[in-house]
Formats: sequence, C-alpha cells, structure tokens
Amino acid sequence: MDDKKIVFITHGRVNVDGSNGITRTVHGLYWMLRNNKRSVEILSFDERVDNNTLFVRSDETEVRLFPNSWSGARDMSLYLEKNRREIQVVHFHLMWMRHKNTVARHCVKLDIPYVITTHAAYTPDRIRTLKKLLAMKLFEGEYIKGASVLHALCQEEKTVLRDLGYKGKIVVIPNGISKREVFLINQSRRESSPYEPATFNLLWIGRIRPDKNLESLINSLRVTGLPLVLNIVGDGSHRYTKSVQYLAKQVCLINPKVRIVFHGSKHSQEKYKYLVNTDIYVQPSYSEGISFSILDAFASGLPMILSRQCNMTYFYNRACFYMTEPDSESIRKAIESLYESKDLRENLKANSKKAFDDCFFWQHLIKDYILLYDIYNK
Repeated sequence: MDDKKIVFITHGRVNVDGSNGITRTVHGLYWMLRNNKRSVEILSFDERVDNNTLFVRSDETEVRLFPNSWSGARDMSLYLEKNRREIQVVHFHLMWMRHKNTVARHCVKLDIPYVITTHAAYTPDRIRTLKKLLAMKLFEGEYIKGASVLHALCQEEKTVLRDLGYKGKIVVIPNGISKREVFLINQSRRESSPYEPATFNLLWIGRIRPDKNLESLINSLRVTGLPLVLNIVGDGSHRYTKSVQYLAKQVCLINPKVRIVFHGSKHSQEKYKYLVNTDIYVQPSYSEGISFSILDAFASGLPMILSRQCNMTYFYNRACFYMTEPDSESIRKAIESLYESKDLRENLKANSKKAFDDCFFWQHLIKDYILLYDIYNK
C-alpha cells in the first residue's frame, strides 16, 4: 500500500447492514481503496466510548472511535497531528455536528487538505429551518468553505453548493454498490418471496419522513381501479409514522382494490428479498441525492418510478426509469402506465441493470476517487 493514508471522518461504527447511506458509502470506499493497495483509516465519533478506542467489525473493517463530544474532537485533532506525516488527505463524511469544525480547523492549521462529501445535506429543503439557517451562518458555512474540494453525489447538488457560495473545486461522483451487495441481491433471488402469490406489488424503501413524500404515493392509490399492493419497508419517528399509517388506512377504506402494508425496517438480505420480488419500485421524494434505495433497485434490475426531484435526471436518457412529478396524480398515472405495459416494464428492467453495470458499480467509481486523492499525494 502507499505510505500516505487517506483518513475518513464520520459518525458511528460503520455498520454496513444498517439503514444509514453515509455508512454504506464509507464502508464501500474503505474496502475499494484497500483492494486498490491504498492505505486508509476511519476515525469516527461515537456516543458509546469514553476515549480513543480501536473497534474492529466482524468483516475486519477497523474504525478508530472517539467520544462524541468536544473532548473527542480535541483528541481526534491531536491524533491527526501526531500522525501528520502519514496523512495524504482527510475526507469528511459528516454534516451539522458542530464539534467536527474543531477537527476541520485543525486540519487547516496542520496544512492537511480536507474533502467533504456533502451527502445531499445542504439542499434547500433541508436547510430552510431556523436551526439549520443559523448553523449555516455560525459554523457550517465555515466548514464548507474551508474544504479543498467538495464531493457531490449528483450534478444537481453541485448547483446547490455553488448557491451556498462555495467557489472551490467540486467533483461529482455518485454512490456505488459493491460486489458483496450484488452477491446478497442475487442470493435473495433464490429465496422465497415475502409477498402473497398472484399479487401485483409496488415497493418503497427508506426512512419514513416528510421529504420522502409517502403521503403523495399513498394518495395516488385513492382512485385507481387497479388491484395493487403497496409495500412500505422502513421506519421513522413514532408520531409521523402513525400519521402515515392512518392515511393509508383511510385510502384503503375508500378504495378496497388496493392494500397498503407496512413491513417495518428490513436490512441486508432480508431487505433485498422485497426488492427482487417486487413488480415496480417507486421513489417519489421531494429531495434525494442518488439514494442507496434507488441504487439497490438498479442493481436488482427493477422497473422504477422516480420523481424528478430524486436528482436522477442526468441518467434519464438511458431509459432506465419512468420519471414523474411528486404530486399524487402524476404518480398514479405513472403507476397505471407501467402496470398496463409489460413491455415497458421489461425494457426498463433491462436498461436499469445496464445502467447499474455502467454507472454505479464501485469497481468503476473508485478510479475517480483515486484521481481525486492523488491530487494531494505530496
């Protein structure tokens, strides 16, 4: 491996089987870089430790944990200072946590370049609360502007970052899926379907929260004459989830031809069973940054309905998904179009798998990351 290290800074224990997309990115990058003979280390803030602790996951992923506090930020900064001669670049996968700024400032002081992957955290819909707007003024803006490079997951996000006043270099590289995840997806095809026989299934996967726009998806089924089952895989805050479940119950009472089933949170291979056996995957979000739910659907070769705001528009000319607006009428028309045309579904399936192979496979994407890091190979 090269002498100089690429250091990731994140939060938590990098559990790739969880629902956190940032964790999946960090885990995928970590192993792809190691497989390409690059030296890489993960530093992470964690609430469950009181001091600098090396944690090793079952798959041998090593994560050096620091307390999720100001003292933890100080200790992480001192750790970087101690190892300064070994570090090529620091790559932050962390937003809104204020004490990360302590570490970022220390990187500047030590002349260590840092990159931020923004993970769609700064889109207008996510910073319009008073708390986030104040954070942008007080510390988040400083963190962004101090970066040597910003990494956006999609072209649309690049525009957002320019609008925030960042004048430096921005690279665009989408999230990726690993061979391990493809193996689990293919293995799931050989297992029994979680759905009832002879049903036409729609699937949504994610965190149940307002920006995911589940209300419009559910309302799209109010007046359709088609016999459909909408499967919702994921969880959210108790109060908000209950309100979405109540809406689903009302829609099913109005239109008895449809059923809406909440399956709760599913992970890894269990989640993939729902994907590979569904008829259509639907993601009607108000905002996305090429989410892993969409990438999992690509890797599964599914026909998809995606809202324009999912920020997949630069892949639309590959004819690999059906694009819609996020209102319930547009979503209903998209569902009915795909239901009624098996040929269209088959074409989307074939193009979806091809787009995954060409654009979202870690083996291809890692080359762009290595080019980015090697700028700082002094």
